[in-house]
Amino acid sequence: MALAKIYKMKFSKKTGFISFIVFIFINVIVFYLIRESIRISDTLEHAENDELIKTLENKQLFIEIFTSIFLIIEITVILFIIFLITKYIFKFLKTSITQHQTPNIK
Repeated sequence: MALAKIYKMKFSKKTGFISFIVFIFINVIVFYLIRESIRISDTLEHAENDELIKTLENKQLFIEIFTSIFLIIEITVILFIIFLITKYIFKFLKTSITQHQTPNIK
């Protein structure tokens, strides 16, 4: 139901621009978290304290879950945008073809 409502909504340029900026900002955060996860993995290789290892593993798990969820949402949004663009192109082509056709006269 929610997807159907989004599908029929009209977006202004301002809303699209703000959504794009938020999308970029979250991508930067995810990129930072992925780099942080790599650093944590490197630290785990050399850690000897059990409490430190447990804390780092929990932190790494949280980072991996957050980045995975966001990447799934990101792929879904990208596919939805591709769907909307394709729908718009076919709608435009359909209207342009019907306007330029001449009626069959027998």
